[in-house]
Amino acid sequence: MTATDLAGASSVRLGIAPVSASTASTTATAAGIDTIGYRWAMLVANVGVSAASSLVSTFTITGCDTVGGTYVAITGASLTVAFGDEGVTYRGLVDMAHQPRYIKVSCVSATGGTTLISANVVLYGAEAAGLPDLSSGGADEIQFTVLS
Repeated sequence: MTATDLAGASSVRLGIAPVSASTASTTATAAGIDTIGYRWAMLVANVGVSAASSLVSTFTITGCDTVGGTYVAITGASLTVAFGDEGVTYRGLVDMAHQPRYIKVSCVSATGGTTLISANVVLYGAEAAGLPDLSSGGADEIQFTVLS
């Protein structure tokens, strides 16, 4: 595995602050994140362990050309965490080269149960930085990759 130095070439943005998803349907949506100057946006999503076997949480990245406009789903940029798969960190990667400038992260936890959810977006990819090797395998590997 090759390490990539992202110092000075990356930025971590809050996607969804930790929130308790404890109703039949909880939706959490972040503010718009400006991706200008970055090639890649990595979603880092966390879903706490739930006692309810029916809990399903779906994270989605949406995009828009203006911060206050109408955001639409970026094709392929979503992941679903079902009961038994929670309690770990999930990652997804979007190549921002041909995507809208602003993105938002949202999560819908449906069908009951109680858990904590959170998400961050790591923006990186200044010209000098490459794509880090994230091929470790298991639940913590890249769950989706949206290339332009």
